[in-house]
Amino acid sequence: MAEGHSNREGRRYPDGNSSSESNSNSDSNGKFESLYLSRENRQSIAAYLYAFVAQLTIVLVTVLIYFPEIGKGVVSFDSETASVDEDSLTFAEIQAEPEVEQDALETEIPESDEIDFQDQSLEMVSDSVLSMDSTGSSSARIDSSTELLARKAEEKTGFFGIQPVGNRIVYVIDMSISMDMDRRRSRSKQSRWDRAKEELLSSIHQLRDDQEFYVYLFCFEKTELNLGAKGVFSRPTPENIRRLERKLNQVRLGSGTDPRESVASGLNQRPSCMFLLSDGEFNGHLYARAKHKEDILKIIEKRNKTKCPIHTIGLEDQANQDKMISISEETGGRYRFIQR
Repeated sequence: MAEGHSNREGRRYPDGNSSSESNSNSDSNGKFESLYLSRENRQSIAAYLYAFVAQLTIVLVTVLIYFPEIGKGVVSFDSETASVDEDSLTFAEIQAEPEVEQDALETEIPESDEIDFQDQSLEMVSDSVLSMDSTGSSSARIDSSTELLARKAEEKTGFFGIQPVGNRIVYVIDMSISMDMDRRRSRSKQSRWDRAKEELLSSIHQLRDDQEFYVYLFCFEKTELNLGAKGVFSRPTPENIRRLERKLNQVRLGSGTDPRESVASGLNQRPSCMFLLSDGEFNGHLYARAKHKEDILKIIEKRNKTKCPIHTIGLEDQANQDKMISISEETGGRYRFIQR
């Protein structure tokens, strides 16, 4: 029998050299394959490194292009919190030079850990800055708003915003049917009479302890709301104010608008100040039984011995405005028209 063996391809090799030669070839192929795989791995690692370095370079270049100040360590801000128009100053320039050209305009910004700029707030700041003139003074719009606020605050004190002077205050209030007519027609929740009562009680409540008051009502006839003896002033104590409120709530409004008798009686008490409130034109000449036939200005001239100011209030109706203004001007008082 021939000694030897065949390889994978079916070739036969004699024993001896053929076996060793086959083993040698197998070892060389294994080394070649190991070398090839190792080289392939190194190439893959190198490719990954190159890609990483390239991506990192792109990121750094992008950051430096869009945020050049980050490299300088000067500014760091949130893009959602602040934005700057391309044509305006840069955010860094604004922080570097925060001074305002107008010396008179000085704004202090309170310190806080977090500042949130909303669109509405920016518009309000912009409007405020634009409304300032070259001298730093407020514009007419701001002046009118300030005057309105001051007037509203003033109307909450005194009697419809007019402060009483002296220690003896007389109130002469219209109680004609027209004081309730507005509510009947418009179904308003508050009539002129309700408004007058509320203001009267508020005014008396604000009086000092050393001040006294007396209240007259008028239609065609006079009504006195004395809390003690007739013609005697009362102190603004809580008890007296409650008693006056009960009397006011029991009043039944009447016909006509003639304050002459009430004004004359009030001036006879020698007051330091008088308030006269009405919502319409005086028509006492239509009342045949009127006690006084003279014009109200003549009565005031004769009876006002203490020269007290008479403040007049026109309530929601300007029909008698000229007469009311004349009364206040002749006596050194003030006139005020109260709108609905």
